[in-house]
Amino acid sequence: MAERKRVIKESKIMSINRKCKLLEVNRSSLYYKPVYVEVNQEEMDIMKYMDKLHQKRPHYGSRKYLAYLRKEGYVINRKRVQKLMRFMNIRSTAPKPNTSKPGKTE
Repeated sequence: MAERKRVIKESKIMSINRKCKLLEVNRSSLYYKPVYVEVNQEEMDIMKYMDKLHQKRPHYGSRKYLAYLRKEGYVINRKRVQKLMRFMNIRSTAPKPNTSKPGKTE
């Protein structure tokens, strides 16, 4: 993909639109600049603690992490915990609702 993007940018023979169609590259991907998120030291400490908790108790969700983090002295709310869980790709392994309902039979 990177090679095809480079070819599109370097070549001046035909329009960008035509080159993208021929090489099957979305034109919007040529202009996209990735956003790099800077993580401060406090968030790194929180994420390290959450990682340790997740290794010990993978069934905990954001509410439990919030309780443990507040007990440790961090000033944090649930939305921030959820954001960090998404960032770290942490999910609870506890059963989700409606798991006892039978599936559709045909």
